[in-house]
Amino acid sequence: MESEDDAPIVEPTVTNDGTKPKVRPVPKIGLVPSGSQPEKSAAENSARNDNVVLLKSRRSGGYLPLVAVCLAVVASLALLLVDFRLGAALLAGSVGLALLFRAVLSDKKAGLLVVRSRVFDLWFLTVLAMTLALLAVIVPAPPK
Repeated sequence: MESEDDAPIVEPTVTNDGTKPKVRPVPKIGLVPSGSQPEKSAAENSARNDNVVLLKSRRSGGYLPLVAVCLAVVASLALLLVDFRLGAALLAGSVGLALLFRAVLSDKKAGLLVVRSRVFDLWFLTVLAMTLALLAVIVPAPPK
């Protein structure tokens, strides 16, 4: 015996006023209605997947400069605990490393170091590195 949930849904063939009901196609589940985009061939899907792989491999080179700068920052912060002036100077040097990478590498190869335009990034990193170096010299070391 079928339960109510298993019973097929039957629509009436004739409405109360004697006319046939308008049949509306059931949309497929998804974000795009079924008729709005033509189906892609297997070759097009394969080419699209190849492009995605190429984009990922091109972007992966942009992480290396950021990783190098982050390692320098972590080392300088660890050195700050031992020697304040040397750690602050290394922190200024790590910003200088970011400045060097941003100045030498293309936008694509600089990767995540690209924030704004090249001119703005270079200007900002220069001011930041010089300020940190100046503070490393001017600020007195904490008493031991």
